[in-house]
Amino acid sequence: MSLRRILFILSLLAFLSAAAGGLLYFSAMHRAALNEAERQAQANLQLVRSGLDSFLSEHRKPVATLAAVPEIRSALASESPDAIQNANLILDRFKTTLDADVCYLMDQQGLTIASSNRRDPDSFVGQNFAFRPYYQQAIQGQRGTYMALGRLPASAASITATRSGAIRKAPRLVWP
Repeated sequence: MSLRRILFILSLLAFLSAAAGGLLYFSAMHRAALNEAERQAQANLQLVRSGLDSFLSEHRKPVATLAAVPEIRSALASESPDAIQNANLILDRFKTTLDADVCYLMDQQGLTIASSNRRDPDSFVGQNFAFRPYYQQAIQGQRGTYMALGRLPASAASITATRSGAIRKAPRLVWP
C-alpha cells in the first residue's frame, strides 16, 4: 500500500469520525435543548396554574359569605321592595370591598332580582340566565367558577371580578 493511499484512508476515517462525532454531539445537544425547553415550559405552566388557582379561589369564601347574609336570604324569601333594597345595599358593599365589577342575586328561576349595577344601562336586574350552564350547576348545589368573556350572571349569589374574567357562584340557597 502506498503512503498516499494510507493517508487518504486515514483522512477519510478522521473525517468520518469527526462527522459521526459531530452528528452525535448535535443530536445530544438538540435533545438537551428540547428537554430544557420542556422543563421550562412545565415550570411556566405550574406558575400560570398556581396564579390562576389563586385568582379563581380569591372570592370563593366571600361568595359563600354573601350567600349566607340574612338580607340576601330575606330578598330571596320575600322579594319585597324593602328586602330587595337591603340586598342591593349588601351587594354594593361587597362590590366595593372586593373591588369587583358587579355583585348580583338571582332567584330560583334564574331571574336577577338585585344587583350592584341596578342603576346602569346594562343592569342585570330583570334578566333571566337560567339557561346558562353555571346557573344549572349552582342550582344543583355545585360550587364553582366559570371563566367568561364579558359580564354574565351566575347563580343565587354571585360576584364578577372582571369584565373578562371569572364568575364565582355559591350553591343554591334555601329558597322558600
